[in-house]
Amino acid sequence: VVDEIHPLKFLYCLKGELEHFFQNSETSNTIEQYQSSIIASKNTNGHILYFKANIETQIGSLEINRKIFQKKIECELKSLADELKDLFKDFEASTEFYHDGYFSLEIADLFREIEKFESNDFIRHIYLEGQTYKILTYQIIQYQDDLNDYANRSLLRQSEIALIDKTTAIIETELESLEPVDSLAARVGLNVNKLQQGFKYLYGCTVNEYIQKHRLELAKRLLLSTELNITEIIDMLGLSSKSYFSKIFKQAFALSPSEFKKKNRNERKKNAHT
Repeated sequence: VVDEIHPLKFLYCLKGELEHFFQNSETSNTIEQYQSSIIASKNTNGHILYFKANIETQIGSLEINRKIFQKKIECELKSLADELKDLFKDFEASTEFYHDGYFSLEIADLFREIEKFESNDFIRHIYLEGQTYKILTYQIIQYQDDLNDYANRSLLRQSEIALIDKTTAIIETELESLEPVDSLAARVGLNVNKLQQGFKYLYGCTVNEYIQKHRLELAKRLLLSTELNITEIIDMLGLSSKSYFSKIFKQAFALSPSEFKKKNRNERKKNAHT
């Protein structure tokens, strides 16, 4: 406890879970894995953090002395949301503030980069200062996104990666009767834009492009390892057009499905006699 105003705090729970209390308060705030919190105590009250026993917890912390920081950004503060603008200008800590939300993929990536960075003290100091401004930038963007209803939020959060993984599992196990992309999104609890954003981030393609790649790889395996005919394979892929299947297969592998099957059958026979 110190007899001075505490900095504005940004806490990031990268692993585990912790509890936050404002000094002289019995009410706690739980900060879960992948959550971030913007915290400002009132007057000279401090902060108390509780970590659970036998649970590995990793946090990131960014602190801002608002009176000093204000000199750097005074002209730009007017562009912030009113609540954030008031928070940054509250040099005397007249108001207590707490906001939490799940942090974005960009913030998660920045912390991973920080963890990997190795250099001497001087270079590391400069590097961390630069990364701190990046984190603050994405945190402000995230806060403004948090103000929207969940269905209208545009930022994909680190916590939502599991929902992207759930979507890929559905695609891989239900290819024969796959739902449209908007139905897949609703089923896993994401809006379509976030689902597409997640696939771009993880796989570098749209959901439909991912589905087509999976269909083609499955078709290739079935042609190589089974005696199924083309019609049976098309049914397993969830397609209805033989001509469309032949077209996309040839675009991917430079052979029609029947040519591919024949070529590999001949190569297996040749190798068996060698």
